[in-house]
Amino acid sequence: MCSDKKAPLIIENKEPLLGLDVGEIRVGSALYLKSDLAPRPHATFNRAKGEAEKELISLLERHSIRYVVAGYPLSESGAATPQCEKIASFLRRLKKRSNCEIFLVDEYLTSQEAIELTGGQLGKSLKSQIASRKKGIIDKVSASLILQRFLIEQRNGQEVWRFGLDSPQP
Repeated sequence: MCSDKKAPLIIENKEPLLGLDVGEIRVGSALYLKSDLAPRPHATFNRAKGEAEKELISLLERHSIRYVVAGYPLSESGAATPQCEKIASFLRRLKKRSNCEIFLVDEYLTSQEAIELTGGQLGKSLKSQIASRKKGIIDKVSASLILQRFLIEQRNGQEVWRFGLDSPQP
């Protein structure tokens, strides 16, 4: 599933990271900064009119973030899905405008995990969970789970995909 190219071990230096859950309407974001013990949900941005790209570039500059980790929705077999190309298109624009390095993590079931985490933690009904998703809460929690997976893979010495070099293609 991964290539033979390893990502730099960026957790050793506690590099600040931005995690993304890129959807068709919104982009959930999470941060992992030098003062953080774990990734934390940050914000959700609308993709309409390039708002998400502008906000993310501002966030990258404000926190001097060089590394972005984005979720990539692979199938159960590990193959790229049609949604991967939509995400790749967004990431190409972000990379071109920011010159950051982007890594991909299989985001399989992160939205479901985020629903369970927020529903269980906040005692919300299904109707409330759906309303929360509309507000983007699930998206930014998913982004923090994606970032957490990346950090775990880094700690375990697993290989991760660099966007554009060795990522699975749809």
